[in-house]
Amino acid sequence: MRKYIIIIAVLLIAGIAASFLLIPGENDIAVMQEKDDTVEAAALVNMDFQAEYDKGNRSEKVLVGLADLYMSDGRNALILPILEQDVVSNPDHIEVRKQMAKLYQAAGRDDDYLKEMETIAQKQPTEANLTLLANMYNYTRLYDKQVETLKRLIEVSNGKNPDYYVDLATILMVQENKAGAADTLQQLRAAHPDFLSFKLVRLLVSNYVDIGDPQKGYDEAVAWVQKHPSAPEIADLANIINYGGRPDLAISLMEMNPQLITTQADLLTAYVNALLVGDKRDQAFETLKTAHTAGTLPPEMYRPFIELALERKDMVLAESIVGSLDNKYFKEDDAINLVELARANENQAITTKLIAKFETPDYIVNKPVLAAIIALVRRDNDEDQKIATALKAELTRIQRLRLAQACARTEKT
Repeated sequence: MRKYIIIIAVLLIAGIAASFLLIPGENDIAVMQEKDDTVEAAALVNMDFQAEYDKGNRSEKVLVGLADLYMSDGRNALILPILEQDVVSNPDHIEVRKQMAKLYQAAGRDDDYLKEMETIAQKQPTEANLTLLANMYNYTRLYDKQVETLKRLIEVSNGKNPDYYVDLATILMVQENKAGAADTLQQLRAAHPDFLSFKLVRLLVSNYVDIGDPQKGYDEAVAWVQKHPSAPEIADLANIINYGGRPDLAISLMEMNPQLITTQADLLTAYVNALLVGDKRDQAFETLKTAHTAGTLPPEMYRPFIELALERKDMVLAESIVGSLDNKYFKEDDAINLVELARANENQAITTKLIAKFETPDYIVNKPVLAAIIALVRRDNDEDQKIATALKAELTRIQRLRLAQACARTEKT
């Protein structure tokens, strides 16, 4: 009898052990789920969404697939009413709402896009959805709402993403809430003591310049540039320091990487601007000459370069600069400024050459202010007509000012 009991016990233990082997572990469950997802994805790929919809299938997956199909064919206007009707009956169809948001955004319906993103973020407050909403609030300059959304992002992410703190502090600075920005940066330091990024450095430099301590801003910038010599970033930091009243520090920051100055357009522009603000006109002129010779002179630097050449009575160089000018890189305002610069210097040869550059049919079309100013400079017979045409256009404040100045100079009212 004892023998059978032992055998039964062994069988029970073996059975229990076998049962444990049959229970899937976490990895097995994950694999099974992945297989299910793969099967489901394959089914969706092979599904005829139009046919399913025509049969009366109004599931969220069918509607999302149908939206993808219609959008790929450019039938946005046809699918949008279908999706809008669906969310009336099924307000929790989040994926359908996301498709609607895409359509609103593509159509430039910013208010509808924002409203839909607010609903999506409320019903599904994931980091991805809240980030899209925060970005939209920034785009529409609804900074108070962006602040609240960024705070929510910090909560949802459990403070694990340091960029949310930086974005929040930046917007608070824009709102001139310096105490709030400082508190946010303290929270960042507590949660991520070793974190550093360009956005954070830029914020710190801006803050130091704003409170009247550009030297500390410069020190922060130098520490960053020593490890990350990126021309666009150096130019950005230098511009902040320069326009904060310390062109000398901006120049020093850029001269840490002199090999980049004449080869990178944004850095060259920032460097020359700092030299001009710092009244180092000779150095600015020589820097521009070097870039011009190397063929790396950016369009926005032609005006100061021609001005400096005319200032030094270097007509040969000035004519050479104009001769190498390619009008396709110049906006209308830039062209107007150059023409006015040459006229103000009473240099007829340079003025004529510039007008020839900017009066080509393919360039001057849809540039009524430039056309009017050229007509006024030359005192063309049709100058009144061109002034009238310019005044009918939608002009910027600067364009109105330039046109008014040109008219006043020639006693046109």
